[in-house]
Amino acid sequence: MKTIMVTAAALLAVSGAAANAATVRETFTFDDASNTVASGWFTYDSSKSGVLGYGDLEGFSLSVLGSTYDLSFVQGLTDPSDYVYFGYDTASMTFVPASISGYAGAYSGILAGLGYSPNTGFFFDPLVGEADPAGTGADGVFGNYVNATQANATALSVSVVPELSTWAMMGAGFAALAFVGYRRSRPAGVIA
Repeated sequence: MKTIMVTAAALLAVSGAAANAATVRETFTFDDASNTVASGWFTYDSSKSGVLGYGDLEGFSLSVLGSTYDLSFVQGLTDPSDYVYFGYDTASMTFVPASISGYAGAYSGILAGLGYSPNTGFFFDPLVGEADPAGTGADGVFGNYVNATQANATALSVSVVPELSTWAMMGAGFAALAFVGYRRSRPAGVIA
């Protein structure tokens, strides 16, 4: 009985400890009328909120029109003439349009990682109906400058994917509850 009480006290102490911030993983897809034209994911610390930029991210991957980009690609775009922008609102789960300046002037965009020299990367215009901060058009055109292709998107879908450690902690919590609630069955006493 003493072992069970000590174990229960230890579990109670651990459950009362402050939890560390977890990593949030968001996945997104941009679709046209019938196909996905771009998809990807990004991760950030759960203590962050509001509008996130590339500097807030722990990881990033984007596949658009046959090319894949990651956070190291974007972090390598350091020329002031490069178009670099990531604005994601954690409350509304949408990309936020902005006026993005680069080698050809300011353009409205929702996601950009476009290098001036060589001309490589991606640039996404705001979707139809979204704000157009630079007055250059909110038409949903997405450009991939590696292979000079573009497409239009009409819809954005974002979903939160729990990290593996979140599932592991949840499983451990349920196991601890099961252990605390477990009672060994005892044989009935003999009545004389």
